[in-house]
Amino acid sequence: MVADGVEHITVLSTMFTPGGSHSEREIPEIVETLRGRHPKVRFTYAWPYNLDQVAELLARQVENAR
Repeated sequence: MVADGVEHITVLSTMFTPGGSHSEREIPEIVETLRGRHPKVRFTYAWPYNLDQVAELLARQVENAR
């Protein structure tokens, strides 16, 4: 993406809830490394998620599956 000229990259985790080392430590460390390597690119880590909104999403999914 950087080679293609992208100036803003948003990173998302597949983990919806807090408590995992991957989403809480590993991904932020990787994002910081990328920021150092590509100072002209804005990296955003869009986490943690709003748990109320996650619950609403999952409840809608359950309703849609009926």
